[in-house]
Amino acid sequence: MKKANREELTALSGAAVWRLVQSVARCIRAGSKTLAQSRVESARCGATPELAGVLDPMVEQRS
Repeated sequence: MKKANREELTALSGAAVWRLVQSVARCIRAGSKTLAQSRVESARCGATPELAGVLDPMVEQRS
């Protein structure tokens, strides 16, 4: 993979993570831990393998 493509992928992944963090924070502020966990699980399902590896521990904490 070319360096430019990797940088674009990293930027997209970073933006996706930031949107996820904001979404989960809104759910937590609203008092819905279950909805926050659901958002993390949904993001993990559609994530790249690298991002899924980061999200796995968050999903496993619920079990």
